Amino acid sequence: MTENPTSSDSKSVSLNTLTSVLDKLGEIARIANEGSFVFRGEPKYYPEISSSLYREYKTMLEPFRVDGFDIRHVQEEILVDAARYTEEISPSDLLSQLQHYGHPTNLIDFTTDYLIALFFACESELRDDGRLILLDIEANAPSRMRSPANRIKAQKSVFVNPSSGLVSPDHVVRIPWTLKLPMLEYLSSHHDISAPTIYDDIHGFIKNTKTHRSAYMEFHIGGLHLGRGNLEEALKHYNRSINLNGYQKASLANRAVTFMRMKKYDEAIGDFTRVIAIDNHDARAYRERGMAHFDNGQLELAEEDYNEAIRLDPTMEDAYIGRAALRL
Repeated sequence: MTENPTSSDSKSVSLNTLTSVLDKLGEIARIANEGSFVFRGEPKYYPEISSSLYREYKTMLEPFRVDGFDIRHVQEEILVDAARYTEEISPSDLLSQLQHYGHPTNLIDFTTDYLIALFFACESELRDDGRLILLDIEANAPSRMRSPANRIKAQKSVFVNPSSGLVSPDHVVRIPWTLKLPMLEYLSSHHDISAPTIYDDIHGFIKNTKTHRSAYMEFHIGGLHLGRGNLEEALKHYNRSINLNGYQKASLANRAVTFMRMKKYDEAIGDFTRVIAIDNHDARAYRERGMAHFDNGQLELAEEDYNEAIRLDPTMEDAYIGRAALRL
């Protein structure tokens, strides 16, 4: 049987991880200070950095790339057709609306804030390395959309409209998959960058409504199995819900509870950490992670989590009870 790590060992691991996060942030900051850049975060190494319009027509256009075909001509025709369905509106505003509502365009999203780009590099594909892309402003002329959408403002979005549908990065910084969760927690706790602050409008929900419905169904079926003690089945459905819906707090929290009942404490702690990365004001998540640390023999970390739960919610009796049990 493998021994649980001691509190001091766990503390060392935590400090080492924080050091790695800060080192990566320092690496990005040093490169960013070398020029004027906009930033894009991607959760894995995709073959190209391309627009959705290019990806839709890629197979058709591939034979003509050597001829320097300008894909923006296709976009102009789309704008002419789309204008028939609107009242008087400028081409730039119409393009903004098409981009916002999910129609393929030649716009490629970037942000002026590398911390926001880091969030996108870390928020999914948790077993793959992500990347942070830096693009020179002068050479690529990014523009802002006039759309008042909250999401565009929250993400500090700018857009590049390349003639080929592709851009070549000036710098790429690898984000190891092992740093994704710690980086998300750091961004949430130190910079208030998390899913609720980045996706703060209804559009993303509506656009992916079918996926959301499937995720909710898997979540509720997982709950039925958890209630009956069918832990393996519950785990399977929570996995599906999370894969469909990304960082949905309830699915992560319930999967963590499932791991707790299976005595898989490291996995439970990982999921509670992801919940906290989404919402670092969730007192219950700190309390539950404290319980997992306690059961895992990590008593100092357990007390830290109980203290934070109590700070966030002074009425949380279970956190006081858990902390008292540590001091017996």
